[in-house]
Amino acid sequence: MLKEKFKHYNELLFHTSFKILLWKLYRKFSEMAGDILRSSKLIKKNYLLTDKDFFRLLGIKGDPGFCIDLLKEKIDKNLFLNSIIQYADKGFIISKLSAAEKNKIIKTADEVCKHKFDLLGSGTVKISYSLKPKSVFKSRYNMNISSKEIRELKEKIAGKAGSFFKGSEADGPVYRDFDYEPIDWHVDFRSGYRWDKNTWYGKFKYGGDVGVEVKNPWELSRFHHFTILGQAYWITGNEKYSLEFLFQTVDWITSNLPYFGINWRSILDVALRVSNWIVGLSFFKRSKYINKNFLLFLLKSIYIHGEHIADNLEYHSITSNHYISNISGLFFIGEVLGDFAIGKRWSSFAVSELKKEIDKQIYNDGVDFESSTCYHRFILELLFYPVLFGVKKSKDFNKKNYTETAKSIFGEDFISKLFKMFEFVLFILKPDGRLPQIGDNDNGQLFNFGKRGVLDMRYLLTYGAVFFKEKRFKVEEYGFTREALWIFGKNGQKVWDKTEYNHLSDIKSSSFSCAGLYVMRKNSDYLVACCSQNGQNGNGGHAHNDKLGFELSIDKRDIIVDPGSYLYTSLPEWRNKFRSTSFHNTVMIDSQEQNRFKPGNLFSLKNDSKVVVNKWEATKDYDFLEAEHNGYCRFDNSVTHRRQFIFNKIKKFWIIRDILSGEGKHKLDLFFQLGPKVMFKIDKRNLTFSIYFNSRTLKIIPLFDRSAGLSVEEGWYSGGYGIKTKSKVIKYSTTGMLPTEFLFALSSGDSVFEKKEISKIFSKFNI
Repeated sequence: MLKEKFKHYNELLFHTSFKILLWKLYRKFSEMAGDILRSSKLIKKNYLLTDKDFFRLLGIKGDPGFCIDLLKEKIDKNLFLNSIIQYADKGFIISKLSAAEKNKIIKTADEVCKHKFDLLGSGTVKISYSLKPKSVFKSRYNMNISSKEIRELKEKIAGKAGSFFKGSEADGPVYRDFDYEPIDWHVDFRSGYRWDKNTWYGKFKYGGDVGVEVKNPWELSRFHHFTILGQAYWITGNEKYSLEFLFQTVDWITSNLPYFGINWRSILDVALRVSNWIVGLSFFKRSKYINKNFLLFLLKSIYIHGEHIADNLEYHSITSNHYISNISGLFFIGEVLGDFAIGKRWSSFAVSELKKEIDKQIYNDGVDFESSTCYHRFILELLFYPVLFGVKKSKDFNKKNYTETAKSIFGEDFISKLFKMFEFVLFILKPDGRLPQIGDNDNGQLFNFGKRGVLDMRYLLTYGAVFFKEKRFKVEEYGFTREALWIFGKNGQKVWDKTEYNHLSDIKSSSFSCAGLYVMRKNSDYLVACCSQNGQNGNGGHAHNDKLGFELSIDKRDIIVDPGSYLYTSLPEWRNKFRSTSFHNTVMIDSQEQNRFKPGNLFSLKNDSKVVVNKWEATKDYDFLEAEHNGYCRFDNSVTHRRQFIFNKIKKFWIIRDILSGEGKHKLDLFFQLGPKVMFKIDKRNLTFSIYFNSRTLKIIPLFDRSAGLSVEEGWYSGGYGIKTKSKVIKYSTTGMLPTEFLFALSSGDSVFEKKEISKIFSKFNI
């Protein structure tokens, strides 16, 4: 070891110029000195914000008692905070919830009070400092702290909380009997790995330890569960929920000193956390426990979050969902502190940047530019909630027309594009109200006002129907989702009731040419074809190798699916599997990826594959799509993959034709990824594949002359981040000279497919 180090420094001395060597030594010395200074108690203390300094930063002058009373008064009257969840709607909201819905909310909130969480596919896990990890991975870590440290932390939290109530009416038996157990905010509760809470946030690197998932502590520290606590508090009036809100806030702030620890590392998560704190406060602000002392404590941390976001904006050469989350978070902070100059400045900056980013990141067809349907949902929330709550707090708010006020704040172009984002959701949702998984899915949301399946996006259409008074978004089969009650209240229900219904049968096939997504649908039958580019202007951070792939749903049942994402950095091998060509419903050539992976980079793809759509036609009886990509033109014997889709809406069948043009001998594999628990049967005589569902049968019928092997392989399906289940993959394989083609009929009827009939079908489209 010493010999290797000596060799390294020897090479450094003799092969590096003197100026560069001095610079490297200076940088190393500065880095070491910075670590020492930041770790010292004296410097750490300076990162804490005193009451006096906080009042000075807000521009409040006077003695401490006057300043804190004024701050409390401003927050009590804050129009934005009062607009999020409006207390005047409390009785109405509760009256509209069924007994089962109320019980579900209360049960989940009680689990939160016991510090039991279901995060990123973990199942219910109690997160504490005595946690025993139950990792599904090979690597487990045991990094628990001592019982003495836990006891000291518990006493510290109790002491801080108690300081809010000395001599007040809240210092009663309910508070004194509240036995709070600290939450371990720094642990990956699956692997047991814990990040050091005394490390400067900028020093953390993650992704190098096998099986360690940094998103787990981040997800917990997003505080989505504050909404469920607030809902339970409104339903029951039980102060245990307000005390849980208070103690968890004190626990987190006490255990995560400003700028130290893993939870300050991701600015996206910093923004989501502070936004959820603000929403939580809107539920609990009338509780006797949320007094002026606690408010001062919380608002100081909210301010620190704002400074941290403003100082570390994730503004790079390609801005993405990270930057929009930053500015969305700044908007919430700015509005809560809107009576002060710093709040006005942050809010104004956020509105200005949101306007710019919607133009940069949302295509003209209304689709997010990251080539991920689930990230479209995330971005839509990040843009929509600031608009909605900004409108509701406006003195000019016209309750009969949300968009009128929205346009005056954000501009007509912004609101027009926001409408298109909802419009995309209308057409892309499957007949069962779930989103197809194209590109990455990490379960990302800004807020969670109702517990539902990760891919169930019906609530977005309820939002769109009420906000825009748009009847197309009010789909009868999807119904009214309860999330809307909390954010729109009684007025929203009135708008909904006066809006006419739309129906699944009225939602037609549609194209989104900028995003490269094409939807063929009729009633409960649905196919979406992916002709997307790599996204993020070619970077491919959340894109998959799914070019010319598709998902197929028949009779509201998933038949052929995109397998999803599973995990990001904790298991790089699995990350690459789930975004690989062989995990998608397309053709793979010579066992090569459509877009090559970049070594060591899990959030980028080489931009090898460009997709061109040659023709799209949607009629009453047929839909037709032809597209091609050149991802395999990098070969010496280049290959172009062209695929054609035909949907016969009358006889309910699809035809898929793959044309492989080029020269030389190549290995060709074509994949059909089956949905979980799909029942099937193979006819080995003609390689026909029969899939059984809902008393119907879908036959995948090969219609090409060339002999090919048919195999059924083990596959995987991930319906949400952190989970995977076994599935089956149908694989047709052949090796031979090009040009050649595959031709399949996918039929759920009794149609007979002969060459003459197929030729007639293609002739309709001048092929």
